[in-house]
Amino acid sequence: MSRLTWLGLAVVLGDLLLAAWWGQQPRPVGDPVALLLLGNGIGGALLGSPDRPTAVPDEPASDAAVRQRLCDLARLHRLGGTKALEAAARAATGLERSGLELIAAGCGPLEVEPALRRLALARQLAAAAPARFWNRLARAAVQVGVLLSLLQVAAAVQIADGATAVKAIGGAFSASLYGLAVGWLVAVPRQQDALRAAQEAADLDELWIEGLVAVAAGESPLRLADRLASPRPRAA
Repeated sequence: MSRLTWLGLAVVLGDLLLAAWWGQQPRPVGDPVALLLLGNGIGGALLGSPDRPTAVPDEPASDAAVRQRLCDLARLHRLGGTKALEAAARAATGLERSGLELIAAGCGPLEVEPALRRLALARQLAAAAPARFWNRLARAAVQVGVLLSLLQVAAAVQIADGATAVKAIGGAFSASLYGLAVGWLVAVPRQQDALRAAQEAADLDELWIEGLVAVAAGESPLRLADRLASPRPRAA
């Protein structure tokens, strides 16, 4: 993880400890401080989050754009052969560039597909990093909040004054509420966004693979356009 990620996690953990201390005070310092702690923790979580997976610069980022590009490449292959694809590869990025270089080197469909799938798998693992981060943060925030609350309750039951003990036990749950707020209101929604973005990237990679394998096989642009327009199962 990056230095900002560790800094964000440190801010969240520090705020959990402050929330535990705030809840134990016989005279709480006030709701504004609680809101400040919550806002600071949310800011720390956002600070530590990895970047949202995005398309490679200059790489088509929609199904329609990728389908059109693949049909153009099939037409280019029909008209100019591997030399034309070699020239197109120099201006391409990502899976498109790798596939075109393989085709220009004389590789057939049976060689192009496994090579592109290995590259796509590496891309998908990288794209899933933000979702993994938010999942870890959600679980850690809830678990640490509950642990701090249990420690506070264990300390509160040893207080001789009953009224003070009741207040301390009530305040002990502030850390749990804080952890739940960071986990469910911040981390979980961001995790779902990251999962959707990773799935969209995986679907585009699958489209690239299918189209580039067809280009390597010398499929006609019209036939390729019809095949790519038909419904396809989502990438796993």
